Amino acid sequence: MAWYSWFSSFYDQALEGLYAPFREQAYAQIRPGARDALLLPCGTGQDLPPLIPRLAPGARLTCMDLDGGMIAKARARATQFERCALEFVEGEAASLGQHFDQNSLDLVVFPLGLSVIPEPEDTLALAWSRLRPGGQCLIFDCWARERTLATWSVELVAQADVPRTPFKRLEALAQDYEFTLLPEASPWTFGGELYVATGVKAPA
Repeated sequence: MAWYSWFSSFYDQALEGLYAPFREQAYAQIRPGARDALLLPCGTGQDLPPLIPRLAPGARLTCMDLDGGMIAKARARATQFERCALEFVEGEAASLGQHFDQNSLDLVVFPLGLSVIPEPEDTLALAWSRLRPGGQCLIFDCWARERTLATWSVELVAQADVPRTPFKRLEALAQDYEFTLLPEASPWTFGGELYVATGVKAPA
């Protein structure tokens, strides 16, 4: 996306400090020890510092994004991490089925992406099919019950659709489902309420 290639040039300066504490809160809900994980979209790699310590040593983490500019930033950031093997894939979310077999992932993380990705519920269902029984899916995103001036401005900049509710699809699929609003995140800052939704795939 040409817009996000341009956005990537100042994305970190504009947003890293703003979202960092909430990423830490969100990823505290990840069960530690995953060996095969997917981060979609990976953006500029802001999620790597809070996510990688939750993975098993030597884990494989695939970082996927539609935009090459975002991936270039994430790849540069990744040089500081030796704990796990990182792979970067440029492509549409709908193509993730080409890169993973069914029941091949322990963890799927959607950070600030299902409000942007086309066909978010289909993407979620496809990723869910790639989770092993007992695997975890986590969504960290923004949601507004109704649009406001703040919602409109965030949607304009991020090319997002904030009233989407992909977490409801996760609730229908998962066991041990939890939905948490992050109370310190002002809707006027983020265009809606930041939330974490997480669930586990039932054992076969």
